[in-house]
Amino acid sequence: MGIGKRGGRAAAPLLIPRTPLVLGGTFIVLLALVVLSAPDPAIAGGTMSVSVSAVIPAASNCRFRTASATLDFGLLDPGNPANAMVNATVGFRCNGGPRNVTFAISSNDGLHESSPGAPRMRHNVQLTEFLPYSLAWNPASGTVPRNQDQLLTVTGTVLGASYGSAAVGAYSDTVTLSILP
Repeated sequence: MGIGKRGGRAAAPLLIPRTPLVLGGTFIVLLALVVLSAPDPAIAGGTMSVSVSAVIPAASNCRFRTASATLDFGLLDPGNPANAMVNATVGFRCNGGPRNVTFAISSNDGLHESSPGAPRMRHNVQLTEFLPYSLAWNPASGTVPRNQDQLLTVTGTVLGASYGSAAVGAYSDTVTLSILP
């Protein structure tokens, strides 16, 4: 029983086992069928190769999903200097690596810090005037499931005592938050 004729002679019979083959065995049988039933190379229209590849990172990597956020303290009344607190929420996601990823978030303390951990806003016109503030985020670190969106709350605080005698005008700063890994 030949499968077909090629070049005037009968092709060898293809024996397919009646018991299931090991993993990959099905692929081998299909490949054999494709090779045996392929047209004669002399009449084929041409061939080409297609490279296929993928990389799954072994190490975890976390990224912010929100490009920027704003902490706007609005108008601070030096006549009634109460502590002012504002929040912003940003998203992040950790990918790759194990099912649960341990992350940590840090800050560069802004463009105008007076010392490590002491950020301050600079007056937009009087460039030697500054308004100190504090910055906190929650969670600062932790372990989260990979490939799931997470939320980070960033909190800024200006103490009433800090702006009670500050120069009148607008103040600003830019802080960079980093997430590792």
